[in-house]
Amino acid sequence: MSLLKWSTPERRAGDRDLRIIPNEIYLAIFKYLVPASGPLNLEDESTLFKLSLVCRFFRDLFLPRLFACIEFYDHKLDGLQRKRASSRGFNLCERIAALEPLALSLALCVKVGHFERCDSGDTDFGNYSWVYVSGMAHMRNIRELQFTSCNFVNNELWDVIATLELLEKLRFDDCYFEGGPADLEPDKMFKVKVLWLKASRCFGVRHLVAAIDACHLRTLDIDFNFGHEVDWLSGTTLTELTELSISSYHPMDDVLQIKHILHVTSQSLQVLTLDLVLSSDLDCWPVLFEDPAWRNLPLLRSFILYVAAWPGCSFIEFVRLICNVVRVHKGLQSLTIKRLSTYAPESSMSKDNFQDTVQELLDYLPGLTFVEIDVRDAPLMDGKWIRSYT
Repeated sequence: MSLLKWSTPERRAGDRDLRIIPNEIYLAIFKYLVPASGPLNLEDESTLFKLSLVCRFFRDLFLPRLFACIEFYDHKLDGLQRKRASSRGFNLCERIAALEPLALSLALCVKVGHFERCDSGDTDFGNYSWVYVSGMAHMRNIRELQFTSCNFVNNELWDVIATLELLEKLRFDDCYFEGGPADLEPDKMFKVKVLWLKASRCFGVRHLVAAIDACHLRTLDIDFNFGHEVDWLSGTTLTELTELSISSYHPMDDVLQIKHILHVTSQSLQVLTLDLVLSSDLDCWPVLFEDPAWRNLPLLRSFILYVAAWPGCSFIEFVRLICNVVRVHKGLQSLTIKRLSTYAPESSMSKDNFQDTVQELLDYLPGLTFVEIDVRDAPLMDGKWIRSYT
């Protein structure tokens, strides 16, 4: 529902007043014109804009939908839809800065903000970055913020993000942090309180680590760089953790980091996701799977593995290893192993033998209610083999 004041359209035929159509009828009709939620395409945006010009009722109903997601892109990015979206976001922030009443009302309708390739060193963006930051300060109902390939994540932006009390999800991909609050500036003791945080391929991560209030986090999606910097995991009650770091280059270092993270978060974790690159041997995995930190996950319900393997590494042996080590988790209900590489299972094993071997391993895990093993051309989906490999 709009935060603006609705006015029901009057209906008249000549001098004769017609019965007013209830607002609920309009809403039932409009849902067939544009989706009630989710992303909008160019046609949807055009439809919403045209309808908003019909009357005040339509304006108050459709403009909030049009501004529910605000996007800010580098002006040099291709695509008409991106240029329109970025222009719409900038115009809204500019009008918010001018304290226009309609813009201030629309600011409260923004639920999602997405910044992509916003560079403070870029003359065009840098000169107007204050417009975006000041505009965001009025978007007090934002639930989700995403930054992709941005390097203007600085103190001023953190000052605003920390005031968004309804913010739930915060995501950074390929970003550079220029500054941060809290321990880097002792006179600023505020922290960003979110339930869901993702940080991957970022630089200056210590600023991000300093900005987060660990007590509120429930879902954390990180890479090796973040895991190396973070020092507040013991103060969290994480229920879901994703680690995107275990590579074939320094597998032992990555495994030791995972072991440390499990040591300090194990009592609350319910969902654990690891992204692995297998080397030609599995010597490093006993370090993790035989450690008390792995065995002491009392609430673990779901274990998800994304696996890329080098040639010569036996994938079925890895599946066997995983099926054996998860037996210690009696409450485990879901197991997913997705293979990311294009290598097929070893040619010496026939289709039937591969499937029989996997099925035999799963027979020792009777508590599982969902199993997915996504091998190229031979996926096991929710307990059923979809097709066979050649």
